[in-house]
Amino acid sequence: MQFSSSAERPSSPNRCRLVHTAGISPISPTSMLMEHDPITPRHGCQLSGPWFIIGGGIRHVTRQQGWLGQSLATLRLALLSNVEGKRCPGWSGLSPTPGHRLAAGRNELLDRYWPGSAQPPRSPCLLTGQEAHPPRDQQMKQTLQCGLLVWAATVSFATAAESDFPRPYDSETDLSAVRLTPDAAAAAFRVPDGFHVGVFAAEPDVCNPIAVTWDTRGRLWVAENYTYAEPPKKFDLDLRDRVLILTDRDGDGRFDERRVFLDDAHRLTSVEVGRGGVWLMCPPRLLFVPDRDGDDRPDGPAETVLEGFDVPPENYHNFANGLRWGPDGWLYGRCGASSPGEIRRADAPQAYRVPLRGGVWRYHPVRKQFEAVCHGTTNPWGHDWDRHGEAFFINTVNGHLWHTIAGAHLERPHTINANPLVYEPIEMHADHWHFDTGKGWTDSRKAGGAHDRLGGGHAHVGMTIYLGRQWPAAYQGRLFTLNQHGRRMNV
Repeated sequence: MQFSSSAERPSSPNRCRLVHTAGISPISPTSMLMEHDPITPRHGCQLSGPWFIIGGGIRHVTRQQGWLGQSLATLRLALLSNVEGKRCPGWSGLSPTPGHRLAAGRNELLDRYWPGSAQPPRSPCLLTGQEAHPPRDQQMKQTLQCGLLVWAATVSFATAAESDFPRPYDSETDLSAVRLTPDAAAAAFRVPDGFHVGVFAAEPDVCNPIAVTWDTRGRLWVAENYTYAEPPKKFDLDLRDRVLILTDRDGDGRFDERRVFLDDAHRLTSVEVGRGGVWLMCPPRLLFVPDRDGDDRPDGPAETVLEGFDVPPENYHNFANGLRWGPDGWLYGRCGASSPGEIRRADAPQAYRVPLRGGVWRYHPVRKQFEAVCHGTTNPWGHDWDRHGEAFFINTVNGHLWHTIAGAHLERPHTINANPLVYEPIEMHADHWHFDTGKGWTDSRKAGGAHDRLGGGHAHVGMTIYLGRQWPAAYQGRLFTLNQHGRRMNV
């Protein structure tokens, strides 16, 4: 590795950017730190993370830019995986100060092998992590042990001052209800042998999540909805909705970095990433927020791509949702039958409208074409594709599982079909119900009884078809969906 305080180096995928931290006085890269250890600049150090901190003794701290060199020495690695108060493997007598922990980045503390048997008077260390921009709330902690200076940071990025974000209110009316901590709630799950439920993120870092998606870098994008309100208000537009990016750099199942991408949305029901930006479903509009340079900051204001996804006040929970890229390159979404719409491109004349009366729809981002894939059902809130490329979606009330057949008209409870000539619409494709149909679907919201034995109730939220290889073979190709009133996952 080569070190330099100059930024005028050729750009490369491994180029690192370090930002001076408030309260730390940087020193010359070589005149002070390296004079105590002349071996480091000659032999270099191995680096596994996208940025680094190199530090010396208590008096010598340097933050600078670094590039991977060609001849790198082998490194010994001591891993601090967000563990408080435990001795670090590979280090003699070094442990985090009680109450402190390394919370940012990959949390890898690296110490090199040096030629010969003598240890230099000041042993440099490297702390790898994510690229650093000055966060709004710097929470820097110093750990001074064995002549080393190690930095631990809880990093939070924001596009706007979070103090300006309207404070949401608690709509819970039952003040006597027992409120579990996130970890206690996870521990209360009953799962098959071999499975474990953990907390990836929780309040106050994430509140009111209504949809999530993963990007190609393995980061979780979260749509937070605050504007959806209880009747009779329906929507509280004095509040705002928000999109977060959560990153787990060390793979421990908990996020390490939280970034606010935007915080000025309303009626946000879904988020998807791709094609040079971020797609937001904010009925009555489908929005595109450009981020073509990929810096996780909007390049400009949101652009209206489609409009016409109506939100009727009498059944506003049926609104459009569920953005997800399909294997064919189209952006798919869903809509409830009680939210009829006349969908058109924002730049198209009023005459160019496509009727949508519930079901599944899609949009092609290159051809700018909208299609209603299938019509009907009541309120779909989850869809996915199997290994053959066949799409399925879950629904509430009048059947929970449907095959997404292009051009199909599916059974609906009482709403009007887009085509008045349709007769005998297709019934649901599952061969069973998750509630006692003899007692009505509203009765299935009660706990226990026949509904409990049949699957838990009529309302299903979220869906995935498992195509991975991590879980046992018995789960591969199976459909998973959350049963809201049954407080369980149906498989």
